[in-house]
Amino acid sequence: SKNRWGRGVNRARQSGARLVVLDPRMSITASKADEWIPIKPGTDLAFALAMIRTIINEELYDKEFVENLTYGFDELKDSVQDYTPEW
Repeated sequence: SKNRWGRGVNRARQSGARLVVLDPRMSITASKADEWIPIKPGTDLAFALAMIRTIINEELYDKEFVENLTYGFDELKDSVQDYTPEW
C-alpha cells in the first residue's frame, strides 16, 4: 500500500539513503525528495530503458539473483542496447 511504501522510504532515508524523483511536475513526492529532476513529459520510458542498459552493461545488478530467479534476461539485455543515455 501507499503507506507501506512511504514508511519504507522513510526508513531508508533515516539510514542515509537519498530520495531522487524524476517527474515532469513538482508532485507531492517530488516536493519531499532530496532531489527533484524535472524530465520532459513523455521521456520517462527513454530514461528507464537507458538506465536498464547502463545497469546491465556496467554489471550493477545481482548476478546470482538474475541467474537463479529470472527468465528472459538475455532478451532484455539485447533489447535495450540501442537505448543509450544520449538517446
